[in-house]
Amino acid sequence: MQDYQTYLDLVPAKADAYRMLGLGYLKSHMYERAIYNFTQAIKIDPQLTGGYAYRAEAYRLSGNDEKAIRDATTATKLRGDLRAQADAYKTRAKIYRRLGSVELAVADSRAAMRIDPRVPRFWGRRYFYKYASPEELSKAGLIALIAIALILIFKLTIKPPQK
Repeated sequence: MQDYQTYLDLVPAKADAYRMLGLGYLKSHMYERAIYNFTQAIKIDPQLTGGYAYRAEAYRLSGNDEKAIRDATTATKLRGDLRAQADAYKTRAKIYRRLGSVELAVADSRAAMRIDPRVPRFWGRRYFYKYASPEELSKAGLIALIAIALILIFKLTIKPPQK
């Protein structure tokens, strides 16, 4: 973080430098400093998706859900960094889930997975299996029944991996 701060002191301000400094503060749990740096980045480049997305996460972690949802929504509407856009959907999904808006949380987690394939699939499954709709559960049950029937009919066995 010191390198980015020194850089900002020596050269004209750049949005990405403020964003990176903000990310450093965010990872260090210094949320007010992170918010300040993300705000500076947004002032320089109002179309910086990452500025809004990561400021939303800083707001969420500092307990300001209203501002977090506002910034995350702005980030999802900007057409820039797709990973930051996916992170904005994840941030908003976490807030919606905590507030009890399960359907909105599921929709946002699915949107994050569609945008960025690096979003871990297990992250979304927490929402899908805990709050699966009856239609989703019946599809999963039908697939399981077919698999069991095939195993019984063809006497399939699962061999343990060889060492």
